[in-house]
Formats: sequence, structure tokens, C-alpha cells
Amino acid sequence: MTLWFHLPCAAYSRPEPFLETQAAAAGEDLEPLAAAARFGIEHRRVPRLHGAERATSGRAHCRSCRELIAKGDWRLSLVFFEDYRFSPGGYVHAVCARDYFETIELFERIRHFSPALSEHDIEQIAAAMSAGRRTP
Repeated sequence: MTLWFHLPCAAYSRPEPFLETQAAAAGEDLEPLAAAARFGIEHRRVPRLHGAERATSGRAHCRSCRELIAKGDWRLSLVFFEDYRFSPGGYVHAVCARDYFETIELFERIRHFSPALSEHDIEQIAAAMSAGRRTP
């Protein structure tokens, strides 16, 4: 089965196949996307990231800390690639990003998958991700 992806989507969400086929795209400067794909391989959970949004209800649980994500809090959405398609995989608190993804260098991916976010929104997400979880 042949699957087609936009180049950035392939680099961010399917890094191994992207790197395997990168050489076939002669003439295009794909090194920034190849670097993003290698980053996704180094951080195994990063390719699951599929954008950011405010929680629309208080019913979803964080896949990192297992606590409820309060309505209005920033959350990062996840997808899993299974059986040749992407399936919704839940959410992670923005403050749990470092624990879940083992990095917070996620902003280009967040911008790509959530183009409607403003710079102010990105700054708020960045602040939450930088703050991390508060341990009692």
C-alpha cells in the first residue's frame, strides 16, 4: 500500500520512512526536515505529537501523569500510527510534556499541526512546558 504525506508531516510523524526515502528527492534541500526526523527517532514519543489546544472539557486524562486535564488548560494531542492510519491517542498536559516526550523542543511541530495558534498561545504553551509538573 502506498501512503502519501506532505514532506513536513512525513518528517514529523513518520520519521523512519521519511529518512529512508529522503535520498530519492534529489534537488530538494530536505536537511531541516531530515534533522526533525532524526530528532523524532531520538525521542521515540515525539512523532505522536499532533498539535496543541485548550481542553474543551475536564474529562480527558493525561497519558503522562494520569490526572484529569482541567477545562481550559493547554494540552498536547497525540496520535498513533497503526494499521496504515493515524488513530487518536489521547492528550498530555502541556506541563507534562518534558516527562512524556523527554524534551520540550516541540514548538515547530506544534506550529505545524496547530496553525491557528497565535504567538501568544505558543508563548503560553512554552511557559507551561518550561514550568513542568509541580511535585507535592
